[in-house]
Amino acid sequence: FINLPDRPGTGSIQKPPMPPTLARVEHAEWLGRKGMGILWTPPEENAMISYYELSKDGLPVTKISTGAYYFDVDADGSAAYAVRSVDFDGQVSEWVTAL
Repeated sequence: FINLPDRPGTGSIQKPPMPPTLARVEHAEWLGRKGMGILWTPPEENAMISYYELSKDGLPVTKISTGAYYFDVDADGSAAYAVRSVDFDGQVSEWVTAL
C-alpha cells in the first residue's frame, strides 16, 4: 500500500458508508443446531466497505467481513438485532434494525 493515495486508513473517504438494506431475522438451523439467522443486503455503494458490525439487544456481538449473514446459535427470537457498515477508514453507517 505504500505510495497509494487512497489506501485504507488514510482518511481519504469523504463520506460514511451507506447502511445495509433489507435486514431481517429468521429461524434457522445450521449443522443440526437451531437458532436465528440474521441476513441483510449490502448497500449499492459497497466498494469501500471493510466489514459489518452486528449488535444484539444494543450490545456489540461480532464483525462480519465476508458475506451478509450471521447465525446466532441457540437464540430464541426474543432479541433485537441491528447491523451497520464500516468502511476502510473506520467510518460507520447508521444502524439498521433487522426485522
